[in-house]
Amino acid sequence: MALRIRRCRTLMRISQSELAHRVGVHRSAVTQWERDGGTHPCIDHLAAISIAANVPFDWLATGRGDPTRCPEIEVPAIAFDYAVNEAEAKLLEVIRRLPKRTRKAVCDLVELIAVG
Repeated sequence: MALRIRRCRTLMRISQSELAHRVGVHRSAVTQWERDGGTHPCIDHLAAISIAANVPFDWLATGRGDPTRCPEIEVPAIAFDYAVNEAEAKLLEVIRRLPKRTRKAVCDLVELIAVG
C-alpha cells in the first residue's frame, strides 16, 4: 500500500504536505503511510486519497485491478448526476477536493448564507 500511495502522490506531482492537506491529515501521517512498515490510512482517508488521485479505491487498498481505470470517481459525471446546473457541479467538485474538516466548515457557511 505504501508504494501505491507514493505512486499516486508522485504522479499527481504534489508534496506529502499537499496530499495531507487534501486528505485532512498532518504531513507526518502521509510520511507514515508511504514508509515500508509504516501505518495504513483509515478507510475514510484511503477513500479521500482515491478521490484526490482519481484511482480506484480497490486498487489503492489491495493492489488489484487497473489503476488507470476509474469511472466511478470521475467527478464531473458524478457531479451532474446530483447537480442541477454547472455552478452546483463546480461547487461539488471543489468541495470534494477539500480536507474533511474544511469541507464541513464550508458546508456550514453555505447553509448560513442560504438562510440569511
